[in-house]
Amino acid sequence: MSDVYRRLVSYELVGASACVRQIVEALGTLARSVSDRNGDVLAELRAAGRDFCELKPETTVYRETVAWLLGGLDGGPPDVVATRVEVRVRRFLENREQTVERLAAEGAKLLSSIETVLVHDYSSSVMAVLRASAAAGKRLAVIATAAEPVGGGRRVASESAAVGHRATLIPDTGTARLLDDVDAVLVGVETAYLDGALANTVGTYAIALLAREAGLPVFALTDCLKIERRRPAGHAELRAELLVQWPDPPPPPGVDVRTEVLDLIPGDLLTAYVTERGVIAPSGLAAVYAASRRELEELAAGT
Repeated sequence: MSDVYRRLVSYELVGASACVRQIVEALGTLARSVSDRNGDVLAELRAAGRDFCELKPETTVYRETVAWLLGGLDGGPPDVVATRVEVRVRRFLENREQTVERLAAEGAKLLSSIETVLVHDYSSSVMAVLRASAAAGKRLAVIATAAEPVGGGRRVASESAAVGHRATLIPDTGTARLLDDVDAVLVGVETAYLDGALANTVGTYAIALLAREAGLPVFALTDCLKIERRRPAGHAELRAELLVQWPDPPPPPGVDVRTEVLDLIPGDLLTAYVTERGVIAPSGLAAVYAASRRELEELAAGT
């Protein structure tokens, strides 16, 4: 448990969809450990779940998944509760694997007629699509922004090159001069909202504005579990901050540093969402939101 938490804080684990699978696995392991010492399984799981969720307060998929995993499990001896948790963990992980496969297939199909993409920061959903494209024989030119201060661009470029794409790493401030070479912008999603907006790594808003000026499509790649009902009123409501020291070394005395890491991007700057349920207009998220929640309820049934 502590190792997963450490890897999240250090950004060794990145991509909300990938991270939540690690969190769920860790909670399942914790459930059995607490049961073996006859402890209060639910109390310890709830405390651990809160710790994970507080790392990234706007990351809906953390909150929704922890709530689902522990919902309706009150009562019963520790070993029974732990077994029920383990069953849910197994079902969730199987479902996530299928979800990633479907999303990757949808994205690869979309990219089949595209040659060059711009990617901002690391997203496990974006990388799943790029891997699926490479597996289908499609070699893309992938331009990855450095994505400071989170700094996921180097990993995007490295993993893209490793599967056979032509990767280029650029500074965030170099985005505008390369847009003439780009066919589409791909962004991950920290949280999507029913009105079509999304929260994602700082810098995404500026890139989406540039893309609109250049007439480029912006595709947001996400699974439907990241959809949130309530939309923040503005950037000030997005409270997530960088979890590591930045800049390093620190600035001289008297210099203030801002470490917020999320932008709010309105739906009218997005062309479409690419999900496991298809390519969806920003205005169409409500229908897939309901379907994804029903799927979760079915996964919990019988546990």
